Amino acid sequence: MKNRILLNTLLVLALSISILGCKSQKVEDENEIKTVITEFYTNLNDKNFTNINTISTKKMQRYVKHISSIGDDLVTYKTYEVKDIKIIGKNAEVQVDTEDIYGNKLAFIWTLTKDEESWKLDMFEGEIDQNVFTEEEINYTKKPIQ
Repeated sequence: MKNRILLNTLLVLALSISILGCKSQKVEDENEIKTVITEFYTNLNDKNFTNINTISTKKMQRYVKHISSIGDDLVTYKTYEVKDIKIIGKNAEVQVDTEDIYGNKLAFIWTLTKDEESWKLDMFEGEIDQNVFTEEEINYTKKPIQ
């Protein structure tokens, strides 16, 4: 009887330690993901594409190469806030709400991948029905004032 009680106590202790370890890893992963997202927007606003590449997968690096060619017309962001993080194995889906310098509020869904102990940006998508400027509106704003 004493052996059974001791065995059950050890089992409960082992499960508790395991659960606490998993929660600790989840919090650590979420904090690292938030740091990666913050680094992206900070470096994007500073047009520091080299630093963005260090936190990106090869697929994202191709996109970074594209946006780096935009130059001074690249939109920057006043605010960005991580709203939700879903981690499934070595992948994460992160909702980030942003506001650009023109006052447009945009929500992005980022996909991150854990690559050798660190999280990397893999790709993102924006909301389909977001209210953003059309090409015609952008060209209109570039016309000289008469």
